[in-house]
Amino acid sequence: MNYASEYSGSVVFSDAVAASFTCRDLRPDWMKTDTGYQSIPISMGSASDDLQIPCPLQPGEYAYELWLFSNPPGAFAAMENPQLRLKGRIVVQ
Repeated sequence: MNYASEYSGSVVFSDAVAASFTCRDLRPDWMKTDTGYQSIPISMGSASDDLQIPCPLQPGEYAYELWLFSNPPGAFAAMENPQLRLKGRIVVQ
C-alpha cells in the first residue's frame, strides 16, 4: 500500500526473480520491461489500490526495487524514469 502523497511507485523484479514465480503469466498487474518486470503504479489510496504478487514465489531470497515517481497526469510515462529507487529483499521460506 502506498501512503505517499507526492509519489506513486512500482515494484520491479529482475528476469531471474520473475522466473521463480510459480505461474508463467504475471499479467495483468505486471508488464515486461527492459529491466525485468514492473508492476502497475501503486497510487495513494485505499486497500483496493494494494498491489499483490500474482502467485507464490519458490522458497529463497529475492531482490527487488521500488521505483518512485511524481504523481503528475500521465504518470505511466514517468514510470520509466523514476526519481528514486529503493532496494528491498523478499525472503520466502
